[in-house]
Amino acid sequence: MSSKVIPFVIPRPTFTVAAKTWLKVTQAHPLLTGGSKVFCTALYLHFNCKHYKTTGELLAWPSWDKLSAEYGLSRTTIHDSINEVERLGLLEVERGGYDRAAQKRLGNRYRVPKKFMEQGSPNEPNLGSPNRLYLGDSPFLSGESRLGEELEEAKEGRGLPRKEGQTRKLTKIEEASLLRLAATAGSSR
Repeated sequence: MSSKVIPFVIPRPTFTVAAKTWLKVTQAHPLLTGGSKVFCTALYLHFNCKHYKTTGELLAWPSWDKLSAEYGLSRTTIHDSINEVERLGLLEVERGGYDRAAQKRLGNRYRVPKKFMEQGSPNEPNLGSPNRLYLGDSPFLSGESRLGEELEEAKEGRGLPRKEGQTRKLTKIEEASLLRLAATAGSSR
């Protein structure tokens, strides 16, 4: 009796699942600005379904004029968003050159990286390796601030809330301000 090996093939996610997964990750990313999230939403709405079905890659090529007109993005916001999303490894940008014959600039092509499409669960962002920082890893995910100091130490230095149970002594100005507030709140009743 011979045994037969059956290959295990993981099917490619549908266009909708792949595009929504990328959108969810970009919208939940802690380092993206609001303008960059609007830019990512615009790209999501411009991903080409036919291209995905033939090649398996999410690709969009909206013009800057279209992004400005339809989504209210300024040229500066578009430029900054492209750089930010590309730097975080959420997008690969193929910048268009200049067509001398037509005397106009060719548009950019925006592609979701292959590594992003190959990661585990469609609803989990790729958080990178805990042992090595990759382009796009957030320092906040490893418990460090962007300056390399421990997160709790950084919060304390900037006056941000710390873990529960940690209190600090009020300054004289803060104490006087609270007393004035309590006095006005008590007299208005």
